[in-house]
Amino acid sequence: LTTMAVLAGVCLCTAVHHLWVGLRRPVRPAHVMFGLLSFFVAAYVLVKLGAYRAVSAEELVALRRWEILFAVAIIGILPWFAAEHTGVWRRVPLLALSAFSLLIFAINLILPYGISFVELPGLQHLVLPWGEQVVDLRVPQRGPWHNVAWLILLLSFTYGMYACVLQYRQGARRRALEFAFALGTFFAF
Repeated sequence: LTTMAVLAGVCLCTAVHHLWVGLRRPVRPAHVMFGLLSFFVAAYVLVKLGAYRAVSAEELVALRRWEILFAVAIIGILPWFAAEHTGVWRRVPLLALSAFSLLIFAINLILPYGISFVELPGLQHLVLPWGEQVVDLRVPQRGPWHNVAWLILLLSFTYGMYACVLQYRQGARRRALEFAFALGTFFAF
């Protein structure tokens, strides 16, 4: 939990810095998008920290709904940031990924337990070997929209890697490799 709190703090500092740089005249879209990404990652991590301390299934479902909303915002911005950063603009995939992200965003708000749960999950409080208490889930079944959200995340990552490959072929090899490494690290986390 301490590591996640530090990560949230770093992301918030990064968000403020990049939004400050990006919104000054002239506006720099890559900095603005990266600032928004950093802000949403920080919010996602903070909600995740709250979910670990949930005291009821209802509270956990509400926090999980917020967690998914922030995750979908990240997924929606990520391919646009990749396009801006690499200079590889393919309108159809970008618009399709954004449309599917908005669909998942709306469905997560409409469904009674969000896209993560088909029914109210069971909670069990566990004590980790080092004495920390956390909430664990007994989830009977994941919803099909949860799998669609993972697919959209995978497609967003694929678009980013595709943009890196095209940027690499255009001669910006170091920049493409740096972005591919950063994107891979982000996806792994």
